[in-house]
Amino acid sequence: MKFKINEEFLSKLIEAPSPSGFEQPAQRIWRAEVSQFAGVRSDVLGNAIGIIETITYPRIMLSGHCDEIGLLVRFISNDGFIYVGGLIEPSLLPGKRLLIHAKRGDILGVAGKKPVHLQKDAPPEKPKIEHIWIDIGAQSKKEAEELVEIGDPITFADGYQKLRNNLVIGRGFDDKIGSFIVAETLRYLKKSERPLTAAVYGVSSTQEETGLRGVRPAAFNIDPQIAIIIDVTHAADSPAVSAAEYCEIKLGQGPAISRGMVTNPVVYEKLIEAANANNIPYQIEPCAMGSGTETYVVQLSRNGIATALVSMPNRYMHTPVEMVSLDDVENTILLLAEFILKIDRNISFIPQ
Repeated sequence: MKFKINEEFLSKLIEAPSPSGFEQPAQRIWRAEVSQFAGVRSDVLGNAIGIIETITYPRIMLSGHCDEIGLLVRFISNDGFIYVGGLIEPSLLPGKRLLIHAKRGDILGVAGKKPVHLQKDAPPEKPKIEHIWIDIGAQSKKEAEELVEIGDPITFADGYQKLRNNLVIGRGFDDKIGSFIVAETLRYLKKSERPLTAAVYGVSSTQEETGLRGVRPAAFNIDPQIAIIIDVTHAADSPAVSAAEYCEIKLGQGPAISRGMVTNPVVYEKLIEAANANNIPYQIEPCAMGSGTETYVVQLSRNGIATALVSMPNRYMHTPVEMVSLDDVENTILLLAEFILKIDRNISFIPQ
């Protein structure tokens, strides 16, 4: 079946703020979209779950986390400058436009630090988060406090844009692209004329960047027999990134299927079979020492779940602007859908 992704939905999802713990704007967009073709529910950690359940067993869970790296307002000085805390590498901040997502609306500011010209150290010291401030143009603490509050979330003020060769850039592809792929896979399955022989639960999960938190209760409550995590991985096809060190993963060459301790051998073989049978390009990513993705905790939920990790090649991860290929996005959706359409209750995922 030919399938074209909903790029308008992708753009809205990428541009919606969703720092860990403040994912609600992105989740509202995700739920509204998915509710057009699947049942939708949420839980107290903010996970959004789309459900296609024509039968009840086996249950397949797809998950991509929607939270992005971000900052929080930590302190406001007497001069109206705003100091922050958070996960973003401090060296990426100086000179960047940032949005403080306040109750009254987004407040634009610029990240500042002591200019190199005024530093006495040689070479200049590496910026620390406590030495960086956000300047919103306020002239006093009182003026700043009328606009923002302690604990307000902050993101880079960078949106979604398209480059040549079907490449796109934007803030937070790690891992809103995974959340998007989950939604579009549900859409594909709903439109397919082929019958489903498994129940499918698609999760847009929360708080992955702060300890793989949201997916834990989601996996426990769904109790799936199979779970596939969709995340991003480092593309090793740009200068100064060594393929020998990071694995030879390239943009535009298909999804990266993890092979190793977080991927069930039977699920792995079924994914490869689905790719080969449908001429879907793919890459293999070895996983020798565990994974920093949701796969790590989902695999050990309840009595153990047959898991797999399918990753989107991504350049410039955890920077203000990341890059992925829409070709890889579409091929990942096709791979997941074709895998799911071949699963029924007669397949055992116990390794032999």
